[in-house]
Amino acid sequence: MTTRPSSVAIFALPCSAALFGLLFRYPGLDQSYLLLTAWEFVAGKGLYVGVYDLPPSALFHSLPILLHNVSGLSVVFSWNALCASLCCLSGFLFFRFVTGRSQRIFAIVWTLVLLLAFDDYVMGAREFLFAIFWIPYLGARLNVQDDRHHLSEVVVGGMVGFFIAVKPYFALYVILIDLPLFFLRKKRSATLPFVAMVVSGLIQIILFLMLCEVSRVLEVIRQIAYYRTVGFNYTGTIAYIISSLTPWLSAAIAIIYFAAKPFGKLSTLFALCLITSLVTIALMIVQGQPRPIYLTPAALSNVAAAGIIAQHCRDCGTNRWMLSRVFGAAVLVPVFYAFTAHGLLIGIFKKYALDDEHVETIGRPAHDEFLEWVTSHVPQHENIGVIALQPGYPAMDPILSLLRLDRRAFGRMPVLNFPLRAALFSNDAEEKAKRVREIIEDFEQADIRWLIVRRDGPGPPIQNVWVALEGIPTFQAWLNSRFKPTPGFGHYIVYRRSET
Repeated sequence: MTTRPSSVAIFALPCSAALFGLLFRYPGLDQSYLLLTAWEFVAGKGLYVGVYDLPPSALFHSLPILLHNVSGLSVVFSWNALCASLCCLSGFLFFRFVTGRSQRIFAIVWTLVLLLAFDDYVMGAREFLFAIFWIPYLGARLNVQDDRHHLSEVVVGGMVGFFIAVKPYFALYVILIDLPLFFLRKKRSATLPFVAMVVSGLIQIILFLMLCEVSRVLEVIRQIAYYRTVGFNYTGTIAYIISSLTPWLSAAIAIIYFAAKPFGKLSTLFALCLITSLVTIALMIVQGQPRPIYLTPAALSNVAAAGIIAQHCRDCGTNRWMLSRVFGAAVLVPVFYAFTAHGLLIGIFKKYALDDEHVETIGRPAHDEFLEWVTSHVPQHENIGVIALQPGYPAMDPILSLLRLDRRAFGRMPVLNFPLRAALFSNDAEEKAKRVREIIEDFEQADIRWLIVRRDGPGPPIQNVWVALEGIPTFQAWLNSRFKPTPGFGHYIVYRRSET
C-alpha cells in the first residue's frame, strides 16, 4: 500500500515541531522554580516540612527529575520531552473530540500551535497545561463527534483532574462552566469525562492528605506571605487586560461567528470556548497580578474557537465568498499569537534576526554569568547553596542556571526563599532569625561547600540582599564560623567552606 505524500506531511509536521521543542526550548522562570522545588521532594524532603510551595500534587514536576535520575538525560531535555508529549496527546484528544476524521488537519494545526506558537515563558506553564486539555475535555463532554471513545474520555477527564490539582484554583472553571453544563445538558452530554475528572481530582486530594498535614500547609502559606509582600495591583491588571490582544480577539471571534451560520453541536463548544476566555479574564482580575501567563487559557480558547469556525467554513457549501473570508480571519488567530507578545516567532525574530540579547523567553541565554562561573570554578561533586531573592534577566540566573547545570538548589523554598523575603519585608528581628536558621539547617544538611548570594533585591526595603543578611546576627555568626570570602563575580557574593 502506498502512503500518500499528504499523510507523510501531516505526520512529519508535529514530529518536527516536537523535535524543536526537545532541542531548543528551556523552562520558563516559574517552571524552573517548580522543578527545583520538585527536585527537593524527589530527594526525600517531606511536603510542607522539608520543602514548601508545591501544590497538592507534587507528582507532575517530579516526573522530569525522575527521568533525569533514571536515564541520565539532562533535566531541561527531560522537561521538554514531557511538555512535547503532552502537547501531542492534546492534539490526539482534540482530533478525537473536536475535529473528527473529516477535519484531522485542524487537529494537526492545534498540535502545531501548542508546540510552536508560544515562547518558553508560556510553554509548560500550569495555565498552559490545564488549557490544552480543558478544550478537548469540553468537546468530550458535549460529545461533539457522536462517536464514543471511552478510553480517550477517561484520559481527557483524568488529565483535567490532574492539572486542577497542580493549581487548585482551576477548579473554578469546572464550577463556573462544567457544572452548569452538567445540570443543563445532563442527558445530552457524556458523563464519563466528568466522572474521570472527579476521580482523578479525588486521587490527588487523597495523595495530598497522605503526604502532609493540612494545618502545616496553612502555616506555610502564612509564612510565605507571597502576595502580602508582592502586593495586589488591580488597576495595573485591568490596564494590562485592556492593552493585551486576547480579549479583543475574543470579541472579534464572536463577531466572526455571527458572520457565519450556526453550526450544530460545535456552536455550543464555540460558546464554551468564549465563556472560558471570559472566566479567565475575570480570574486574572481577582488575582490582581498583571502576569501575561494568566491569560493563557483565554488565548488557547481563542485558537480553538477560531479553529471551530474554520472547520465549519470548510464544510459549508453556501455563500462561499463570505465564508472564505471568515475562514481566512479564523486561521490568522494562531498566527497573531505567534507574532505578538510571548509568541515564539516574534521571540526568535527579535533574538536572532535583530540580535536582541535581552530576550529571555526563547532559547538559550546568550550570556549566563552564574552558569559560566560555576562551570569554571566549582567541581561537580561540591554542593552549592544559593540565595537569590530576585533572579537576573535575561538569563533567569541562578534558577534556570542550576537546571542547566543539573544541580540541586537545596532548601525549603530553593533560591527564592519566600519566607525569608517576607521576614525581611516585615523587619521583624525574631522572624528574620528564624528564617535564617531554616536556611542554615538546610545548607548544613546538604553539606554545601560554596555559598553564593545574589545582591539584587526585589525592591524597597530590600535593595541589597547581602547587606540585609549581614544585619542578621544569626547569619553573620554562621558565615564567619563556616566560610571564608572568595572573589565574587557580577551580581554575586561568593564564600567558600573553610577547611578548618
